[in-house]
Amino acid sequence: RVSGGDGAAAVTVDVALLTLERAEVTVQAPDAPGLLSDLSAALTAAGLEIDSASVATDKGGAATDTFVVRAPENGVALNAQEIRDALLHQITAGFRAGGIEYEHVPEVGVDGDDGDVVVEVMRFDGDPAGKRFDGSDVCTVVVEAPDRLGLLASITSALEGAGANVLCADIRTSRLDSTVNNRFTVKAADPEAGLDADVLREAVTAAVSS
Repeated sequence: RVSGGDGAAAVTVDVALLTLERAEVTVQAPDAPGLLSDLSAALTAAGLEIDSASVATDKGGAATDTFVVRAPENGVALNAQEIRDALLHQITAGFRAGGIEYEHVPEVGVDGDDGDVVVEVMRFDGDPAGKRFDGSDVCTVVVEAPDRLGLLASITSALEGAGANVLCADIRTSRLDSTVNNRFTVKAADPEAGLDADVLREAVTAAVSS
């Protein structure tokens, strides 16, 4: 548990081993642009594969991110303390008295597999998206693609680069055919600039296909 600054919220990282090779990781921290991307990249850099994730941000600006991770190879036991230390190091990098700054972990480059990639952008109510979203609009980005190491970090980084803040996310991976079905609820980081549906779609498609 880490805290700092006047009125700064605490950061907690809990790691529960489900089996020797799988664990549930729950992170509670003040929300900030790039947090989900950085946590995903940190888990990937630690050699873990993300099976599923859920992300939520409350009205007070606190984020709760829960990941189910596994070792990339059968028979490799996970170390809960190593996972916790890696994430705490990432979250608290650049900690300042007035709050928390997040330092990006370099992504692990992995060639994507050939396969169908579907990226859809729609309004939060499920209606098809227009080309533009106002700063107050909330939209949903749905991604279906072959899974690979570092994919979640690549997608969230692409969303951030396209000007979107991730409000919540539902991440699912099928072990049968190694495909992901990810759903992100996003809003413009800059309300005056808004979001462009085509820019979102192209950025995420490029990140998934690279």
